[in-house]
Amino acid sequence: MKNVIDATVDYTILKENTTELEELIFFIANADTNYSSNKAFLINAYNLLVINKVVSNYPLTSPQSLEGFFTTKDVVIGKEKMSINDIENKMIRPIFNDARVHFALVCGAKGCPEITNFAYQPDKIDQQLESKTILTLNDPNFIKVNVATNEVGISEIFKWYADDFKTDTSNVLDYIRKYSKQEITDNYKITYYPYDWSLNSYGSPILISADVDRSNIQVYTPSVILKKGQIELSFFNNLYTQTAYRTGERNRVDLPTRDSYFGLLLSGLYGVSKSGRFNLGMDVNIKSVFIDPSKGSPTNLFAFSGSRSEQRSAVTAFGPKIKINPFKKLNNLSIQSAFWIPVAASSEGDGGGRPWLDYERFTSWTQVFYDKPLGINFQLCVEMDLLFRFSKPADSYLNNQHKTNTFGVPSSVFLSYFVNAKTTLYAMTQYAPTIEYNAKIGPGIISASDYVQAGLGLKYQLSSALNLELLYTNFFTSANGGAGNTFNLGVKFIR
Repeated sequence: MKNVIDATVDYTILKENTTELEELIFFIANADTNYSSNKAFLINAYNLLVINKVVSNYPLTSPQSLEGFFTTKDVVIGKEKMSINDIENKMIRPIFNDARVHFALVCGAKGCPEITNFAYQPDKIDQQLESKTILTLNDPNFIKVNVATNEVGISEIFKWYADDFKTDTSNVLDYIRKYSKQEITDNYKITYYPYDWSLNSYGSPILISADVDRSNIQVYTPSVILKKGQIELSFFNNLYTQTAYRTGERNRVDLPTRDSYFGLLLSGLYGVSKSGRFNLGMDVNIKSVFIDPSKGSPTNLFAFSGSRSEQRSAVTAFGPKIKINPFKKLNNLSIQSAFWIPVAASSEGDGGGRPWLDYERFTSWTQVFYDKPLGINFQLCVEMDLLFRFSKPADSYLNNQHKTNTFGVPSSVFLSYFVNAKTTLYAMTQYAPTIEYNAKIGPGIISASDYVQAGLGLKYQLSSALNLELLYTNFFTSANGGAGNTFNLGVKFIR
């Protein structure tokens, strides 16, 4: 096991290349029926399946921070689906009645006996278990003998599985003395030190406490696909406001009004495939606009008190979407594609005396997400989009207008810092060029525009399933575009 270093696992390297691990997991899943009597195979299977589950959900702060890590029946041995707990408590402990296995089974936590960098062999299993037990019970970090106070601090493993250690001896202390080279007399008091559930990861120290609620903001990064039966509901609020725009030459021009546009994107996803590589969902767009002649606060939009020519709100579009992981061996890449159908009449104004609210065009929005951990506390995420807006027939619009089709390729980069299990800070930047074209209006490109925005954001885990996101951005340059800012609030529920 080349990724075991100093009795810890280099999950970062494993996450980058899972080929060998996947081959071992495949071998375990398709083992023949003789596996149930093979103690070495079952110990190796347990350890590898734990590692694989950590890698699949990495970065992870603790196996306990992932709901159902040990109890969900989502691992396969010999074509039989079971939980990690089933392997230990139904297939190993009651069958072999060998307490030494507790020093070979590693649950992914630092409180476990140290993981080995070798596999257990059927013809050497007794010798290997004996050596591992002697090594563990003479490890001062595992058996903490205090001669001055006549106390011996031992792992809670001896409490949880006390009966296993009484098979060959009358009590737990006798079992320890059987292997320990230190003198531990009957008058020593046994104490149990707290089990360390933080991840047994190699590299940067974990800054995140293992006893907090699950951090969806760090586990469910943009590239992650929901597993079968999981749901994600999100409400993303975006307030864009400007008092100026930029020309094609990027010159800033002041506006006589403050133009504020609010968008609420209601979105849902559901995991539908057993493989955990396909999600199905729906989007609904709700928009508001306020052209404020007083150039007051952007929040004046929410008074909804402007005149007909200044303010309007509507549900503007809705449509289905899918999210897939196209490459099984590249689980940190996914593609999400939505198709929105416009439903608000005259949302582009079109000379009807109403302000522009939203595109009244069919929209195809495809996003490609790729993220990569940078050590334990940092993560880089890259998003590449393909955004098409297709006009409806001219007679669908006021004044029988021909509309342009637009094509945009926004590209975004996010750098996240995991402050702790509940808090993530991030910086982002996005470049978004767009062209407009319609052969019925005239030959060639009608217009081209772009903008660049950058900002800072915060994500906070409110509960095990609910998180909050805040983001501020500034459009610091553009061509034929706005010169404004955005204020964003997102709420996401994942279970």
